Amino acid sequence: MTDINQVSNIVNWEGIPVRYTWVPGSDDSNFKPFKQVYGVVFDENNDVLVINEDGKWKIPGGTPEKGESALEAFIREIGEEANITIKNIRLIGAQRVEFLKYGNPNHEEGDRFYQLRFIADIDKAMPRTPDPDGGEIHPRKFIKFEELTNLVNWGSVGQAMFQTAKSIHENSI
Repeated sequence: MTDINQVSNIVNWEGIPVRYTWVPGSDDSNFKPFKQVYGVVFDENNDVLVINEDGKWKIPGGTPEKGESALEAFIREIGEEANITIKNIRLIGAQRVEFLKYGNPNHEEGDRFYQLRFIADIDKAMPRTPDPDGGEIHPRKFIKFEELTNLVNWGSVGQAMFQTAKSIHENSI
């Protein structure tokens, strides 16, 4: 049975059909295996952090390193990509990724896995330094929440995730 809060869409990723499903939740044991972590980081004005990577705006995050927990990976990625420390970190759910028909060309990941989603508040913004992964300094900025889905277009699954982030954040203020 599918939860009414779950939203799915199928996209063509490099010629392969992939189903993405937003699954709200705060228990990371429900989201195994996980392969990525991303998060919505709010500042004191309730604006949202975005970074520009390869010419596209996105929320910060990335891939955990060997032996790293989801929380450790999220904290590290925010620090490396945006030079920001965070507090009040909460898991809000995951994007389930399912490779249909042909399977995942990256066999190590498997055909079904999760990408965890967090929210957090900014603790401190530090001067920009190069990201250890590639040596680039990614532009960062804070935008109004209402601009987020226009700048970070992750479809209906992204919209559902962003709405969950906003709702949980507003209820914790």
